[in-house]
Amino acid sequence: MKLPAVRPLEENYLCPTMDKFKELLSKTLSVGNGGVFKLLGKVDGVPYYITILVDDQKILAVEAEDVKSGEKLTGDEALEYLRKIFSGPVIADAYPLDDVGVKMSIVDNIDVYNMTPKVRLREFFGDIGIARAGGLERPSTPVRGRPSTVEELYSTVTKEVEETLKEKTKKAKKPPAQKLELRLNVPPELDPYFRSFVKRLSSYGKSLGLHFRKVSVTVREIRYALGSGVGLNTYITIEAESDSLLPAKRLEEMLREQAYKEAGELSAELKKRVVVSDLKLRLV
Repeated sequence: MKLPAVRPLEENYLCPTMDKFKELLSKTLSVGNGGVFKLLGKVDGVPYYITILVDDQKILAVEAEDVKSGEKLTGDEALEYLRKIFSGPVIADAYPLDDVGVKMSIVDNIDVYNMTPKVRLREFFGDIGIARAGGLERPSTPVRGRPSTVEELYSTVTKEVEETLKEKTKKAKKPPAQKLELRLNVPPELDPYFRSFVKRLSSYGKSLGLHFRKVSVTVREIRYALGSGVGLNTYITIEAESDSLLPAKRLEEMLREQAYKEAGELSAELKKRVVVSDLKLRLV
């Protein structure tokens, strides 16, 4: 999940039990309308990061990530791992959010949000009294009677995380920048004009969250009857990757509207009528 750009209220907050996490949850909600929590602990001996987005009433999104393999779980399975992680001590970071921050975090993590059953905080964690700001203090570290358990968890899991990140960094290769594959089937004298046309359309696509990979443009010259001049019927096919929350059909409509606008400007430049006869978008 994508974390918000806000200051944490607490970092490396040691929660030997779920009750201690409930105190952190209460403290966070006392200064905001919701929050994001990053939990580090073990489920069946395997270290997991579990990220939770909540408002002041319910759990909105949960994602569990295997620290070693990077495998991510969502939905009911992630909720089950959230229950299991409190069978042992947990290290938590807490990020309080205002109402706008909660809504923007939903937008940034819409896929996880849609897959997460909306469970009320009281049903999942039990009764949570919202403390007044400053009413709760961070517990001393380590907790008396259980220092070895908490310290061992922190030391072991942190070491595993660092080793895993180092290994991934060694293996990671910077992917080569993908160039736009452009196919123009146009009269030679019109080639530079339609290259600029595609470039402007691609820039508009980026503003929508689209990244053009292949564009095919075919132009057919037609002569109108009674000496009315020459027209350029234009057919456009676009293959693109999308980061947009909008559906493909709506993105295609917006691209088509922009292409009509660009065609009007190109018509004035060429002194020929440029008509966008068809525009198709395919997401890859």
